[in-house]
Amino acid sequence: QILEALAYVTMPYSEIATRVMFAGLSGYHIHLSTHRYASHVVQTILQLASVSSSDQDLALNDDAPQMSTENLLSLKDLIHGMVDELAPTASHLAVHVCGSHVLRSLVCFLGGVKIKQEKYTARRGKEKSKKKRKKKDVDSDKSHR
Repeated sequence: QILEALAYVTMPYSEIATRVMFAGLSGYHIHLSTHRYASHVVQTILQLASVSSSDQDLALNDDAPQMSTENLLSLKDLIHGMVDELAPTASHLAVHVCGSHVLRSLVCFLGGVKIKQEKYTARRGKEKSKKKRKKKDVDSDKSHR
């Protein structure tokens, strides 16, 4: 969730931040795309990479920390690298519970389709109905007597 928060704060305002995020994923796309929680981060980065709400890159502001971008690949090259890394496993990703969402997001990004923003909640397991929760509370009260 920390990486997602960083992406939301930086990527819409800085192409350099977007490139840094993609560069950090390089070499790990397959693993991250098939991980239950990491796949959400990859999706978020793809969603935010297609949106820029600023005319100027805030990473180039005089008040921003100075960093070297000479070894940083272009966004186009980073996206091509992601495609090259995921292409051999696309048939596996297409049927994977998490990978299919990442693959869909990547195809939408490449096609210029606006990706629907999905709200992510980190909740494990199936939510129980009120009736089952109430019954469980009554049963636990009886066992404590």
